[in-house]
Formats: sequence, C-alpha cells, structure tokens
Amino acid sequence: MARSQDRPVEGSDEHTVITHAADLAAGLGASAPYLSIVHPRDAIISFELNERGLILGRGIQCDVQLPSGAISRRHCKVSCVGQSVVVEDLASTNGTYLDNRRIERGFLSPSNQLRVGPFLLKLEYKGFMEIRAQNQLLEAARMDPLTGIANRGWFIAQAARLLAGTNDAGSVLTAVLVDIDRFKNVNDQFGHAAGDRVLRGVAEILQSEKRDDHLLGRFGGEEFVLLMPHTDRQDAFLLCDRARERVAKAHFEHEGIIINVNVSVGLATRRQGEIVSLDALIGEADAAMYRAKRLGRNRVCS
Repeated sequence: MARSQDRPVEGSDEHTVITHAADLAAGLGASAPYLSIVHPRDAIISFELNERGLILGRGIQCDVQLPSGAISRRHCKVSCVGQSVVVEDLASTNGTYLDNRRIERGFLSPSNQLRVGPFLLKLEYKGFMEIRAQNQLLEAARMDPLTGIANRGWFIAQAARLLAGTNDAGSVLTAVLVDIDRFKNVNDQFGHAAGDRVLRGVAEILQSEKRDDHLLGRFGGEEFVLLMPHTDRQDAFLLCDRARERVAKAHFEHEGIIINVNVSVGLATRRQGEIVSLDALIGEADAAMYRAKRLGRNRVCS
C-alpha cells in the first residue's frame, strides 16, 4: 500500500499534522480497530478502540499504561470519530509523534506509526477472536502461570524500561523483596499443592495492596519483588507492613487444612540519579530482607 502524504491543516499551528484518511478503507472490511504496541517486542499487546477512546500515559488511571519516565502521566488520547481514528496530544512534555512528526492532533491510519516515548504503536483492523488469541498467548508468556502476576523476565524488562526512560533524577524509587518464611516446611508437611495455594494467596494480597503504577512479579520460588516508582521509604514501609500483617492474619485453606505463614520483607529506596543499576537496587532490598530473617522473620527491614 502506498503511504499517504502528510499535509498541515490550514490555519493550524506548524505542529498539527493531519494524514489523508483514504487508506483507512484498508481496514473497513475487518471487525474492529485496535491500537497495537509493536515496539518494544516484549510489550506487544492490542487494545480495542471505540468512541470513548483510550488514554495513553504512565499514570495509574490510563487505559494503556506505558511504563517510562519519558512519557507524561496523561500523554495522549486515541479515539474513533466516525470512521476515522484521531490522535490528540494531551499537553505532554515530550510530545506525540506520527511518522516522526510532532502533532497536536492528527488522523491515525494503518500506514502510520504512532510514537509515544520509547513505544511505537500502529492501528490494526482485526477480528475479536484473533486479537483475543494473540493477547492470551502474550499474557501466557509474561505471566507466572501459578500466581497470575508477572514472571521474572517480564518484570525485569518492564523495570529496566522504567529506569531507562526516566529523566527525573530527583524521583524516588523503592525496590521490595518479599520472602515467605519457612516455606519449605509447608511443602514438606502439607504437600506442594498446599504450597501452591499459599503462593497464590500471598500474591493476591500483594496485588491488592500495591498501587497501580507499582510493578509486581514472582522472582523465583517463594520470593516476590515489587518496584515502587514515586514512593519514598516511609510510604513503602507502611504499604509493606500492611501487606505483611495481612499475610500473618490470613488462613490459607487447602483440602480442609488451614495453613498460616509469615513473610520477611526488605526494601531499598534511592533517588533516580543515585541508582547504579536495577540489579544493585534489588540487591540492596535482598540484603534488607535477609536482615529481617536474622532479626526473627515476620518483619520489614530497610
């Protein structure tokens, strides 16, 4: 398909670019328009578009949350207007781009590329079943199958992108390691199925306590990791201690047996400009978690 030419709208400022909508016809025969992330490859997923539209940004209320400090909390909006798909910049700091041209408002067609920070997105017309199958495969590759939270690989990719994309050296970031105390005893005494029930239960508690902009993953075995952007030591400690207390009070049931466990939690807080690497930050949290173990377990240390 030949690529259409961009032309400025008469009377508009030089940053406003409208793309010919003729090539939208390429998608009219398909079921529905979807906005798909096409880069980075490990972030690929599709979101259905409608008249209400999708808000893109790094904020917790966005329909499409893009974890990067180079992206504004509410960066841009993509919505259907009649048979057209319109992109509107929401006064973002770093701008919204169509085919590498900064825009305030423009038409998005299947031949265009939308750039928001380090993310590239495209308009695609696909059937619901095709998109659902695609997204299910992607989720399966990213999620830990037992707990339903991010697996280690997906967590590290998202966390590294968040660190690399930020341009705010003063922003505070906290890393947290959570380890289930004496978990081997649970498996030995009650069996691995009971251990799996405990792992799911602890993951559910952590998932319900974290903020929407926090990253939660299973780091391996009975260990979980949290990355908390814009969360200082005091706020992180309060959240972690609340989660620790909920785990201690929980009664995890498996085949009529009630299982009680505790967790040891370590946290490390650094300003963005002080962070040498993700490994170093998580390593500090890991050391704090082992201090909690040495001090008697069932506690939070920093």
